[in-house]
Amino acid sequence: MPAKGKSTRSEQSVDCEPKAVRDALQAVISSEELASSPRLKQILSYIVEERLAGRGDQIKGKTIAADVYGRVLDGRNASDNIVRVEARRLRRVLDQFYEGSGRDENIRIHVDAGTYVPRFELREDTYAAANDGKEATPVAANTTSGFVRSAPPWRFATVAGVVVALIASGVLLFQQDTIPSVADPQAAVRSALMEKSPVSVQSMNLAEQARGLLFPVFDAERQRLAISLFDRAIALDPSLPDGYAGKAQALATLAFLAKDDMQSTDLMQQAASLASKARELGPTSARAHGATAWIASMSGGSDIARKHANIAVGLMPDDGYILDIDGVVAILAGDGARAAKASDPERLRLGKGRFGAPNIWGVANYMLGNYGTVIDAFETAPAAGAPVSAPSLIFLAAAHDHLGNTRAAANAVRDLRTTWPDFPVPFVLDKMFALEEYASDIYSRLEKNGYKRAHVGVADDGKS
Repeated sequence: MPAKGKSTRSEQSVDCEPKAVRDALQAVISSEELASSPRLKQILSYIVEERLAGRGDQIKGKTIAADVYGRVLDGRNASDNIVRVEARRLRRVLDQFYEGSGRDENIRIHVDAGTYVPRFELREDTYAAANDGKEATPVAANTTSGFVRSAPPWRFATVAGVVVALIASGVLLFQQDTIPSVADPQAAVRSALMEKSPVSVQSMNLAEQARGLLFPVFDAERQRLAISLFDRAIALDPSLPDGYAGKAQALATLAFLAKDDMQSTDLMQQAASLASKARELGPTSARAHGATAWIASMSGGSDIARKHANIAVGLMPDDGYILDIDGVVAILAGDGARAAKASDPERLRLGKGRFGAPNIWGVANYMLGNYGTVIDAFETAPAAGAPVSAPSLIFLAAAHDHLGNTRAAANAVRDLRTTWPDFPVPFVLDKMFALEEYASDIYSRLEKNGYKRAHVGVADDGKS
């Protein structure tokens, strides 16, 4: 028998059990090579399960973007580029794994260049042991099945064998019923609500859509639009906490942005009342505790904010919106390290819609003095579908100035003045940072590169 990893045969084929493929998948995603890459684990798990479920021909960039990233692609947009970039990273990591700790694995998972459909190869010596050393008929290329011929030492299964095994064992039906979508961790909640009423599901879905409007934080009009949707969600089902929690968060943001103290106090009181209602309806609702943390943070109650942020993250540790709340709470408390942990690009982040994580990551790294990372974060955020707002250019300009990139800093300031000429820079910076030196340092760098003070605060009605 040939030594492991060596080949003395021509191309072989062998039936490959789905369980064996899933064992091979588990070996990869639990490996050291993928230890710090939760997004790659998601993508690999998704495409392997889709392949085994017989949907290999449906695995495309747009389906990965929708099901893994929670983004809808319309033609060729930035999300498609992200999927291609991540696929290239995945191929490199797979090569590293099979050249390193996975060199003795019996089944190898391939994601060939130009496709997102995985194929599975069986080592030749494993094939020979399973088939008493008998020769087998080579497998012809089959682009719809995903099982194609390749050079030794790896051999792979025929699609017929996989399908037969799936039907015989009932695995296909079982997997479809038991494996939740990585992009929709709330699927089980919706199924339960359907037993109550389809209107309840509609209310939950509407609240989820409204949460997608909460970032960028400093866009008051988006907050008002979100409030109208949260009001509709509450009207559809007043017994659910999500609408109250979301409206509370948006009102607290408007209070945070308001120049008039009386108006700010009134808005914050309304927000606190709604958050209390949300906690009453859902004492274990991460959304309710997240909104409470948000309100406390924006009204200066850092201890209360930290307490409820910890509860929210404990309840839903991988939820994108909860992690965004935790990140913003940390920034307002002056805790750059915690904000970076919450917004780390490699952290698993579930849910659909628009997240503020790339921008939170940029601000957190500015606080930590990692100016190159700040530039990378804000320059790549638009391609990742992250919100773009005036603060993006503010931090980009300041970070470039720190590194001596004077032309880039001046360009960012020019874009800020052109795109958001009325944005209240000093007011917002003072609101954002517990430590005054952050705000004064950033503003001085903007002035150095051509920024001129236009306003000291937002309009009296809270509009910016």
